[in-house]
Amino acid sequence: MSETIASEASPQLQNWIKKDLTSWVGNLEGQWLTLVDATFSDPQQRKAMKDVVRKMIWDWDREIIKSNCQDYEITAVDPDGRPSF
Repeated sequence: MSETIASEASPQLQNWIKKDLTSWVGNLEGQWLTLVDATFSDPQQRKAMKDVVRKMIWDWDREIIKSNCQDYEITAVDPDGRPSF
């Protein structure tokens, strides 16, 4: 099914997915990391959980882009996992 979506996604939709959705995902990441800060008092546990949350969020974002954008190409990945196009 994702192949059908990718072949039908307009260039405007592909651009929105790569730019705006990624920006919103960054905002969501910040909210989750704030929740992790409030939840874990131990610095090692807090760091470990933040690493897991970052990986999950940005892997999800990359899969959305990959399955919906024909010209999927990431030029770089920030240390926190955020893709650049």
